[in-house]
Amino acid sequence: MYKLILLLSGLLAALAVRAEWRDPTTPGNLPAAAPPANPAGPAAFRLSAILITDNGKRAIINGLTLKTGAYLDDDTQLLKILPGHVLIRQHDAVKKLTLVPSVKKPLK
Repeated sequence: MYKLILLLSGLLAALAVRAEWRDPTTPGNLPAAAPPANPAGPAAFRLSAILITDNGKRAIINGLTLKTGAYLDDDTQLLKILPGHVLIRQHDAVKKLTLVPSVKKPLK
């Protein structure tokens, strides 16, 4: 009896390992979603926050906290940090990254 229980538990464990893990909240008749391709290309930057304190200014771009003058990649430099946007130089062109409109208003 002990050997039978051990054999059945081993079979169940082997089946569990081979099972495909899916998101339980997706409908069963739909295939798993493929990760989206990078539509904006390899040099897409997203400004998520601007921090201005007495100690200086910092911007959070693509999850990195940066000061003025820092490089985001080999050819992109953070030029200026302002209350609603930052300026970057990318491939010898100056570009403006802005926060979403709901975050632009300064706190009073």
